Amino acid sequence: MPAPFELDRGVWIEDRALLLPWLTARRDLMTMGSPKVRINGETAFLSWEGIGLGGLHGGFQTRLGNVSIAKPQCYEADRLVQAEFWCDDPAMQDKDAETARQQYQRRVAHFERLIGQGREIVDGGGYPHMTWEFPTATLAVSVHERMMEYCTVSVHHADFDPFR
Repeated sequence: MPAPFELDRGVWIEDRALLLPWLTARRDLMTMGSPKVRINGETAFLSWEGIGLGGLHGGFQTRLGNVSIAKPQCYEADRLVQAEFWCDDPAMQDKDAETARQQYQRRVAHFERLIGQGREIVDGGGYPHMTWEFPTATLAVSVHERMMEYCTVSVHHADFDPFR
């Protein structure tokens, strides 16, 4: 089954018709679609606003640079191998009242409607994680905790596994 949302090719921002190809170097990504750029030491955070992943409003952010120190499995630290999608759904007027687990359920339902059932695991801390794996990329919806629970939607190239 081919990957949905152009994930076989990279990160697709639907409303801008902008493809950010997997394994693209940082210097090239910085010229594609006018990303917002924030530099922190040797690490660059690049973000693009728009609609992606089957109609979700928000945008994508990727972290490039010296991340291989923190995550040695990131063999292509200065290339696009993963991105997180932040959701800013205009239909959610009171989104601050929505818990991370409610966000997780809503986002999982969105993807199940479009691409079918994923594979869910619950880690030792009780945090759910749903993935859809394709030959060239993986899509994940996860609940994490850092002082409070939060929900992420992420995509990554098949050769990069951020969950190892």
